[in-house]
This record gives sequence, structure tokens and C-alpha cells, in this order.
Amino acid sequence: MDQQTSASGADRESSAPTVQAPEPAPLIFPHQQKAFDQLCELTQIAAYTQRQCFPIRPRTNALVVGPTGSGKSTIPQLVGRHLDMPCIIVSVSEWVLLGCSARGAAVTWPAIVEFLSKNRARDGVIIAIDEIDKLSRNTSWETFQLTEIFSLLDLRIPENVRDCDEDEAFSSGTLDAAREVLTTRTMLVGMGAFQQIWDQREASTIGFTRAASDPDMPALKSLAEAIPPELANRFRSDLIILPPLAEGDYHTMLERCADGIPSNFRERFRIMGLEAIPIAVRNRKGPRFLEELLVDLLIAERKEVRLLLDHSKSFKESPEELSIN
Repeated sequence: MDQQTSASGADRESSAPTVQAPEPAPLIFPHQQKAFDQLCELTQIAAYTQRQCFPIRPRTNALVVGPTGSGKSTIPQLVGRHLDMPCIIVSVSEWVLLGCSARGAAVTWPAIVEFLSKNRARDGVIIAIDEIDKLSRNTSWETFQLTEIFSLLDLRIPENVRDCDEDEAFSSGTLDAAREVLTTRTMLVGMGAFQQIWDQREASTIGFTRAASDPDMPALKSLAEAIPPELANRFRSDLIILPPLAEGDYHTMLERCADGIPSNFRERFRIMGLEAIPIAVRNRKGPRFLEELLVDLLIAERKEVRLLLDHSKSFKESPEELSIN
């Protein structure tokens, strides 16, 4: 290798970043705090309890219930990051049954087995099942789907699960590792909006505002009309509730998020956020409104930069004409 080539290679190597930028700390908003704390406690029991010491299995399966926009799907992920535990979210609407395919989508149970076996060295894992409220027995597909989800909630891996990539049975080592993780240190979380309950409740309450101690919050028995009883009974009767957001919650979320925005963007982020809150409340955006707000802010900033560049270019091309105008 000649000297010039060596030098250019060294330059490229030295210019590469040597330290990976840390991920931003996840935000836990006030309306999520109680649910987060409850799920953290249950997850640690599920992961760290020596179950063989007890004659019965601790029922840690938790059902997170909250209306649209309350941030249900983020809670297991926040807990996973806080406890340094991998988290996988599987959705009822995207669940692919064993022996089926859905336009290239991964069959759900093999994906779960791979997730479990891959994390055999971890202290614990979290599996969250989203859209639990969409489960019923209205079709034969849903009946089979319920059977597979029951297996998961009962900590059992189906006998006919196969490796979809290899189209053959999983090795005994992979299955044994997956079973060991599932039965000894897996936290199972169900999530559902059960929106009809919140809509009826809000419609019947004049001047409805959220209160964490509200005695009229949903209970497991109130979900019986929405999901099969045998599904409801596989979760703890003490639901984890994410209450509906009041307008004040949006202001709190905005301020909490603004504190982490770079200082040159912060004030504009707040101003645009205050303008966006009424629409976010009306559309029940929840924490998602902050993500959309950030995109709107970046678009506005890019437009201004492009405008300044265009003006600068025009000035260089015809400074006399610009000065006269």
C-alpha cells in the first residue's frame, strides 16, 4: 500500500465516530406513572421469583386498559427499558396462525419462540399482546387464534410450532431454551382500549374529568361483554388502568417533552405545541401528538433554512437589483 492510500485510509478511519450517541431517556408522563409502577412491580416478580419454591404459579399476567390515545403500547416498552429486559409486542390483528401465512408475514408463534430462545441469557423478558379487546369467537379463525393465545398466557409452547425460516421443527435445544425462559422469567401483558366502555362512561358524565381514584374505573367483570370470560380469567383481576387524558395532561406532556428539546428549538416547540393541543385533545392523540409536533417543527425549520439559502443565492447573483428593491 502506498503512502497516499494509507493516509487517506487513516483519515477515513479517524473521522468515523468512536462513541455511539446514547439513546434519549424515555419519557414517562404523569398520567402513565401509576401504570408504569404497577407493571414494573409485577414484571420483577415474574422475572425474579424462584417459582419452584411455591406450590402454585404466581399469576402475574397483567391487562393494561386505557382509551385511545392514552399510551398503552408504550408502557411495556418503557418498563423493558427501565429494567433492561427485551420486550416484544404481538398484535391480535396481525397474529398469523400456525400453518398459515399472510403475504410473507412471520407466523406468530415461531417468532415468539425465536425471541425467547435468543434471550435465554437475560434476567427476564416481556411479551405484550396488543388489541386484546378484538378477540372473540365470532369466526373459526378467531377460535383458533384464541387457542394459540391461551397457550401463551398459560406458559405453554404448542407442540406443532415449526421454524418458518427453515420449514422444519425447531431443534430441541431451541425449544428447551424457549420453554425455560417462558415458564421462569417471562412477563405477559395484554393491552386493550375497550373504547366502548370509556365512550359510554364519558357520555354519561357531565363535565367529565380524569381522577386516578375514580371508583367508576373499569373492572375485570365489566370487560366480560367484550372478550370471552376464559380469556379475561387468564389475567389478574386487578387491572392496570391508563385513564383518559384531560387537557391539562397535554400541557404537562408538552412541558415535560420541551425540557429535552435542544434549546434553539425549545421555544418554538412550546408555541407550536400550545396551538396543537386543542386539536390533539379533540382527536384523542395522546402522547403521539408530541411526535407529530416534532415533525411539524422540523418541517418549519427546514422551510426557513431553504428560504434563507434562496435569498442568499439571489443576492449573490444580482446584489444591485436586490439592494434597489
